[in-house]
Amino acid sequence: VVEENGYCPQWDEDFEFTLEQKELDILCLKIYEKGAMKDTILGQAAIPLPCVRNGYRNIVLRDESGLRIASHPTLFLRISQEVCGSFQSLKAQEAVVRRRRREVNKKVQDLMHEVDTIRNAAVTEEKRQAKLEKKTGDYKNQIEINNKGRFCGVWLNLKKMGNDVKDCKACFGLGDEEEEDEEQEDDDKEKEKNEQNKIAVFQQNNYKPHDQPTGFCDCLTRRKALGEPLESLDQPRGCDCLIS
Repeated sequence: VVEENGYCPQWDEDFEFTLEQKELDILCLKIYEKGAMKDTILGQAAIPLPCVRNGYRNIVLRDESGLRIASHPTLFLRISQEVCGSFQSLKAQEAVVRRRRREVNKKVQDLMHEVDTIRNAAVTEEKRQAKLEKKTGDYKNQIEINNKGRFCGVWLNLKKMGNDVKDCKACFGLGDEEEEDEEQEDDDKEKEKNEQNKIAVFQQNNYKPHDQPTGFCDCLTRRKALGEPLESLDQPRGCDCLIS
C-alpha cells in the first residue's frame, strides 16, 4: 500500500514477490485504490519472467491420486514436439488404425445381428408357447367333458355303442320289427311329400308332369319346371330328345 499521489500517480518503489507456482512464465499485476466500501481497480500489467525460457516449464509433482504434494516439489522440463519416423510410416500407422476400426465395426455389426436373431427366436418361442398353452387348455376342457361321461373307469361312446348294437341286431336277425315298420313308414311319407312338391311345381308353371304328353322334349319340360327361359319353338332344338 502506497500513499496517494495526485490524479496521475507515479511510484518508484521496489517490491518482492514470492512465486508459489513456478510453472507460470508471466507475472500479472493489478493496482487498486482503497475505498471505504469497495476497492477500485486503477490498472493492471503483465510482466514476462525472463528466468523461464520458451519451451521450459516447472511441473508440479503430484501423488498417485492426482493431488499436489504438500511440500510443493517441482520438476524443470523442456517440452517439445517432434515427429518420430517418416511420413510413409505415419501413413502406414493410419492405415492400420483404419483397418482395426473396420474390424471392430464388423464385429459390432455381427454382434447386433446375433442379438436380433436371438430376439426373433425368443418372440417365435413365445408365440409357439402361447399356441401350445391354448391347445393344452382345449385338451383339458375336452378331458373334463369326457370325464363327465366316464362310468366305472370306462368312457362310454354312446353314438358308437348305438351303431354297434344296430350292427349286432342286423347280423343275428334280432332287429326290432316295430322299428323297421317305423323306418319304412317314414320313407313312404318322404317319397309322397316329394311327389306332391313336384306336381305343385308343374301346376304352378301350367305344365304337365313328365309322365304325361306335353308336346315338348324332356329338356324343355325340365327347364320350364325349373323356371329357366325356354327357346323359341321356331328355332331348331339343341338336343336329341324325343318329343313326348
